[in-house]
Amino acid sequence: MKTGQKLLTIALIILLGVLLGIFIYSKTGIKDFVEQKKNEKLDKDIVAKVADTTISEAESRVYLAAMRNQIESIYGEEVWDYKVDDDGTKYSELMKNGVLDKIIYVKLVCANAEGYGVTLTADDKLDVEEYVTDFFAGITEETAKEYNLSKELVTKIYEENILAAKVYDKITLNYTVDANEENCRQGTYVITKINKFYLDTDGNKVYYSGEELSSIKSRANLAQSSIKGGDAYQVALNEGSMDEPRINCGIEYFPEEMREEVKALTDGQTSTVFENEESYIIVHCEEDYNEEATKEAIKQKIDADRNAYFNSLYTLWRDGAEIEIDKEKWEQIN
Repeated sequence: MKTGQKLLTIALIILLGVLLGIFIYSKTGIKDFVEQKKNEKLDKDIVAKVADTTISEAESRVYLAAMRNQIESIYGEEVWDYKVDDDGTKYSELMKNGVLDKIIYVKLVCANAEGYGVTLTADDKLDVEEYVTDFFAGITEETAKEYNLSKELVTKIYEENILAAKVYDKITLNYTVDANEENCRQGTYVITKINKFYLDTDGNKVYYSGEELSSIKSRANLAQSSIKGGDAYQVALNEGSMDEPRINCGIEYFPEEMREEVKALTDGQTSTVFENEESYIIVHCEEDYNEEATKEAIKQKIDADRNAYFNSLYTLWRDGAEIEIDKEKWEQIN
């Protein structure tokens, strides 16, 4: 990757990772919203119309460049040809459609900003001006030309994403959520999971039976006795299949048939040997209440509940909006 492109990557990751971090799409797993309501040719350089706004080719390339460089920095270039389903859909297709979804999201949220009395303040615009200055200082003129980047375009992208974030905050800030220490309580547990199967050379599960299965069960019972009289973590590492057997979690992490007993465990206590079709499981409680983990769980539930609420509103906006996509033009953008 050229130096200018590397700098562009950094700048755009900041743009799409921080400013677009409020995307409900990525946080709540909303399915693909891209719906081609009309497949007519749009004006030159316009890829899509969303309500009363447009998405240009240049704008699309900025978002795509950010996504592409960020993904490659994590997984490498070979990830794009990975097949994500039995129909042969490539990862590149999935991610590209996801980018279009996200741009549509920003446009629709901004379109509803006025109705909630949300606007950009003078301070917001000063921040945008600083972002844009830093952005262009971090890339070469060659890179700017390659992506057809103008000050006007980059300013527009920053302004729209800041406005979308403010709309989200305004709507969700005072939304009442059911998050407290009782329903978010987290404990620290060491789990010894001894499987009833092994994997063959093709990665398929082969289940033990007869004497072998009986031996596995005896091994589980012995492990439980060892945990009671020794180092639960070391036993879990030696006997179990989990790479990291110590976890912070709530009672909902465990299968329903295990919850009553696990919930009753206090510091230092060990469960009976649970059995299901796949394995034998022993749970050792190190802490029945982990304060820091509980605080984090409360925060995550608050975020999830607010996201879900905003998602319900966004779905209504999206369903009621006229969206036109020039599919042929979008497919040609890379």
